[in-house]
Amino acid sequence: MAARTRTTQPQPPGEWRGSPPQDDGRPTGGPATTRKSATDLDNKIVTDGRDVEGEASPLINLAYLDVPTRGVVPKGIVPYRPHRKTRKTVDRIIDLYRRMKAADALPLGPRTVGYRLKENYVGEYTKKDFPAVGNIVKRLEQAGEIEWEWVADGAAVTYEADGWSGPTEFLADVPSFYHRDRREGQQTVVEIYAEARETLSLIHRLGTERGVTVYSGGGSCGPNLARKVAVRAVRRAVERGQSTLILGICDFDQAGIRNVLRPHIEHVSAFLYGTADNKQVLAIEDDAGALTRMEDIAPTVSFRHLGLTPEMAIGLVETEQDRERIDGYIASGSDIWDRDLDLLEHMQKIETEALDPVVLRDLVVDAIEEIIDTEKLAAVVEEERQELAELNSCLGEISRGWRR
Repeated sequence: MAARTRTTQPQPPGEWRGSPPQDDGRPTGGPATTRKSATDLDNKIVTDGRDVEGEASPLINLAYLDVPTRGVVPKGIVPYRPHRKTRKTVDRIIDLYRRMKAADALPLGPRTVGYRLKENYVGEYTKKDFPAVGNIVKRLEQAGEIEWEWVADGAAVTYEADGWSGPTEFLADVPSFYHRDRREGQQTVVEIYAEARETLSLIHRLGTERGVTVYSGGGSCGPNLARKVAVRAVRRAVERGQSTLILGICDFDQAGIRNVLRPHIEHVSAFLYGTADNKQVLAIEDDAGALTRMEDIAPTVSFRHLGLTPEMAIGLVETEQDRERIDGYIASGSDIWDRDLDLLEHMQKIETEALDPVVLRDLVVDAIEEIIDTEKLAAVVEEERQELAELNSCLGEISRGWRR
């Protein structure tokens, strides 16, 4: 079916070796960058023929760039020898990453590491130590003490331009990006909305293995993000007959629930089902011009607050007063819409990163596998494995023929 998504009015009635430096950035040996000569400095700046003020800044040849090595954070690949007072924390961080690797709970962001130290070594760390913990994590990456891929970076975004040098190179790469749609044959498709971007890499990895779309956005995303979710839901409902379940994971605090999670789900609902005084909704238009809306078909779109729930948050707050506030909030209703958010005023914010990564992993996996048919998923994965073997064989023949 060639289909388009439309907004409709209601139908009528219807991611060297050498002596290592100290952790304050002062090198004690190894190859140091030396001050460049005047000629080198001249070579560093490459002009492009334009010298109109404001039109272009000079191009800098990095081979001649004088990278400072003293009194600053070490740059690039560089060994790490921390001060004696820092050694204990460094060992704890390395041990944490190794344990999370064994528990299949990576990648792990610096803020999550800070929370684990705070929870596991009570009284030794506070949130004020989190920036220092983040710096240690970076230095361990640079020194090769922990793998770069083990660390989640919620602040980085890359839109890479790439391609292939020709058909032969393309054909060699095809098997690496072929995969079956793991939602195939599922009655309900799961999507996960996660507010905390530092946890997104872990949740995304777990979701991808199980055919789950994972996305993130703050309150400023507004209706644009919600509309994309709604379009996916109505398309799969009309074209594949599949329902959608959105699992929500966000920080536990008044603002996170009131200004982020609730509005997002309300926007999705309004795009699909309208509101009491506005019945304009998204619909799928087929080749004949007929429109199908969610209310016209059996599949549904539903939501579950996966975390941080008040029951999770009550074990993470630090004061009895906050525990009492959460108890009152729980008793005031049954879900995030009818509970009294005013009871959470002035309460400590509980961030998603505060959850033990193993707990988060199990929470996500259990919630997904409770909904999906794991036998059908396993069958699709096995078919994918067999098809990849066939694809490799076929592509080898095509590639040999192309070279001729």
